[in-house]
Amino acid sequence: MKKITTLLAGLCLVASTATAQLADGATAPNFTLTDLNGTSWDLYTVLGQGKSVVIDVSATWCGPCWAYHNTHALENFYSHYGPTGTVSPNRAMVFFVEGDAATTVAQLNGTGTTQGNWVAGTPYPIFNPVNPQCNTFNTNYAIAFFPTIYLICPDKKVNVLTQPTEAQIVTKMNANCASGFNLDATTATCLSTMACSASFSPVVAVKNAGQTSLSSCTITYKVDNGTASVYNWTGSLASNQTVNTTLPAITVSTAGSHTLTVTTSAPNGSTDQNTGNDSKTYPFMANIAAAPSPPASETFASTTFPVAGWVLNNPDNDVTWKRSTSAGGFGISNSCMVYDANNYQSTGEIDEITIAPVNLGSISGAVSAKLEFDVAYAPFDATNFEKLEVFISADCGLTWTSVYNKSGATLGTAPANSATLFVPTASQWRKENINLTSYIGQQKVFCKFKATNGWGNDIYIDNINISFTVGIPTTIIDNTLNIYPNPVKENLFIDFEMDELKPVAINIYNTLGELTSTKALQNSSTGHQQLKIETADLAKGLYILEIKTNESSISRKFIIE
Repeated sequence: MKKITTLLAGLCLVASTATAQLADGATAPNFTLTDLNGTSWDLYTVLGQGKSVVIDVSATWCGPCWAYHNTHALENFYSHYGPTGTVSPNRAMVFFVEGDAATTVAQLNGTGTTQGNWVAGTPYPIFNPVNPQCNTFNTNYAIAFFPTIYLICPDKKVNVLTQPTEAQIVTKMNANCASGFNLDATTATCLSTMACSASFSPVVAVKNAGQTSLSSCTITYKVDNGTASVYNWTGSLASNQTVNTTLPAITVSTAGSHTLTVTTSAPNGSTDQNTGNDSKTYPFMANIAAAPSPPASETFASTTFPVAGWVLNNPDNDVTWKRSTSAGGFGISNSCMVYDANNYQSTGEIDEITIAPVNLGSISGAVSAKLEFDVAYAPFDATNFEKLEVFISADCGLTWTSVYNKSGATLGTAPANSATLFVPTASQWRKENINLTSYIGQQKVFCKFKATNGWGNDIYIDNINISFTVGIPTTIIDNTLNIYPNPVKENLFIDFEMDELKPVAINIYNTLGELTSTKALQNSSTGHQQLKIETADLAKGLYILEIKTNESSISRKFIIE
């Protein structure tokens, strides 16, 4: 069983040989079970009525199961979306399945070896199958631990849930499951997470959540609490299909964080039969001011996360990117950014974080630019591992170009680790270098980190830097510059070639752009130059070395440890 060390606190293991749970998108096997009241329920029959079904597989002796049961998330979901729901009646059903065949009805009612009375206050059906029926169910649904919770859409497709809140169930249902209503229009998502000018044209995915083909609907949208705009959408959408729609421009008055509220109504010119999913609010970042020129760096020393100007995209409202104080790049600090993959209990979930843009269009004489970051990762094993991608956009996120894609052992900076939660040591980091030269001339260049979960180990990112090099100097030959060792403890050595006799300034800046050290060099000869810079008086951290003449300069980054 994978993740024994991390699951014991929040899950109850079934057996050491149990297999992983069903995957997102798998087809749910049918079952027919009889509840404690003697009523027989057939899964496919319920799904055929256009209902989504949440299945909670637990055990009466399981403490984490009891703790989740007492959040009342499923009870609340059932009261809002079940047969007599107060929000959207008859849209969903909830089933509780006792996963231990040895459990008695008395234990379900709170007598004997049990965590409590599971029946009292539970409005939805409870099943207590015995073997071989229980064993067949557990095998078909790959029950490896309790509680295991699935959302099954009317099309029989599985959605894996991780002890979800009611809001998380509704978000997943609205995104992936067609409702049992004939006329039900909604927006599946908003593709506009950024605005780069005061005139902002949102892009939203219109979804037909009903059973009848959708040919028209009204879309009302507004920024924050501003004046609403109206767009009349027309097209042809089959049930559970989506289409990306660019809305007419609206005005964003100030830079920073904002919200976009989108409301759908009047599907096919009639009344929407499910108003519970009509209105949604999406956060977005307005980058309407001019972007700063590099160098730009982030070391995650501040406790604020996401960093100001960054955009976090967490579609399933589950665990995602966060700031960590358990490690730092090459052991220089104890803070970084981490993708919390270890706490995901499903696979295939995607989480993105977009950093604030930089201006590569106002750098006089720039001939190259690059993105650097430190990464640390150990795959869980050959089956469970993550993928990290980096994308660049120069059109405010409308299109993205992949510039980095690594997963599993290729992404790894340490051997596979399935015994404990992976926390990198100083030697278990790698510096990545991505060429951004093709984006020189662009006024706003965005960088996005995208992680795809494989229920493996956490991904650590630190020391994100975007820098540039100006035109090849006539006095210093750029491709000969070499600094070492890097990281450095006491003395930094610098090698380069010169083809003219010119005064040279050696400047060292910290990540705030402050000059921390300078040295003048009066050359007595051309050709090879070697210098030693004492760094013992400088604090640990990231620095930028600049070699400058009157005509040009060259920069390199180094770390003091």
